[in-house]
Amino acid sequence: DGEFRAPPHRITRPVAVPACARRSVSYGSHHVWALTPAGEAWAWGANAFGMLGLGDRRSRTVPERVALPAPAAAAECGYAFTLVRLVGGSVLSCGFNRNGRCGVPAGDERATRSEDGDSLLLRPTPCAAAAEACAAGARRLVGMACGSGHAGFVMDDGCVRLFGRNDRGQCGPVGGAGGWGGGGS
Repeated sequence: DGEFRAPPHRITRPVAVPACARRSVSYGSHHVWALTPAGEAWAWGANAFGMLGLGDRRSRTVPERVALPAPAAAAECGYAFTLVRLVGGSVLSCGFNRNGRCGVPAGDERATRSEDGDSLLLRPTPCAAAAEACAAGARRLVGMACGSGHAGFVMDDGCVRLFGRNDRGQCGPVGGAGGWGGGGS
């Protein structure tokens, strides 16, 4: 059923995780992505919406390597979704794509539908919002961050491009740059 069933106890001391030496770690609400110095990506935790990018909705308690087309430079985890920037500058996304939070149009043929009809990206998929942000004035993406249902990019000219859920104005005014935001849940 894809639901994460963790042991019914709290971990109060740091626990070593079996994987490779890490360059960075990003924590979502219920999942983790770690990158090695060589750009390998490892993911574990809840996966009910495909945010681990492993091609299914099965949760993992042990890190598993994520297949990427090129080495990863950065990864950011949001609520049930993940963005990963590759060394060449392109961005991939996976997980829960409600309100366009993955930066991929809802009708994308690579998406799977949940039982509720939501768009799920089970494998890292090219992020159209990143390509659009970079095309606007030939900018280069230098940073990214994920929120609960929205995400954003920092461009090399200092411009910030936001997309996803915008019911509280977290992506700026309706009709703002990008066109990926929307109201609702």
